[in-house]
Amino acid sequence: MEKDIFKEVAENLVMVLPEKWEKVCLYCYISDYTYQFSFHVKIGGKYIQCFNLEEVYGISEESVLECFDKLHDILLPDYEEKKFFVMTYILENSGKFTTEYEYNDYTKTSIAYIMDWEKKYLV
Repeated sequence: MEKDIFKEVAENLVMVLPEKWEKVCLYCYISDYTYQFSFHVKIGGKYIQCFNLEEVYGISEESVLECFDKLHDILLPDYEEKKFFVMTYILENSGKFTTEYEYNDYTKTSIAYIMDWEKKYLV
């Protein structure tokens, strides 16, 4: 069942990625009350934050937000089962993907957590 969930995640992400993407790192924070998603896509060896894709690639913020709504619906059952704090989903253009779960709640230091997340995954 998990493979199907992550296949759906990939299908939805690919719809909002530029043509020559190499890799995408998706940050997923879900709680019982809210959610926050973001991704960085690697193109030409450099990562671009999802909300900066419109300027160069014409991928609208509205399209990205719609993708995040769909991803929330897809991933909510996984969150309800595992009760993770953050899930990181990494997809390569070859179709290979990995997921990592973080179970410690870093809400009080979320800015520092996100900065550490970026240092870890966007290399």
